[in-house]
Amino acid sequence: MVQDSRGTPLPDALIIAWPKAKHDGLVVQARSDQDGRFVLAHLRPGTWTLLAEAAGFGTLEIDRAVPDSGSLVLALEGEGRSLGGLVLSSPTRAEPGAHVVLGGPGYAGRVRR
Repeated sequence: MVQDSRGTPLPDALIIAWPKAKHDGLVVQARSDQDGRFVLAHLRPGTWTLLAEAAGFGTLEIDRAVPDSGSLVLALEGEGRSLGGLVLSSPTRAEPGAHVVLGGPGYAGRVRR
């Protein structure tokens, strides 16, 4: 499972694994689901280096022995936030497919309409 430092699951995190001792070019990767869970298929016995990253969070790299019967929690530094809502073009008309950009006071991005 991939989560933030508060224990909140992180969806769509990228997890990449490669054998630590052998340089045979084998790389396995997966993405976490909405609950932060992921599966790295076809890992052979041995020690693997795992790298996990998610947008807005630091990258985590660890070594893990395979097989290992314990569950693995990859906790990335930082705290996730989410924003939900509905974009309206008038007080009663929803705007499907609207493009929303969030930024701080110094954001100088282009607004698309």
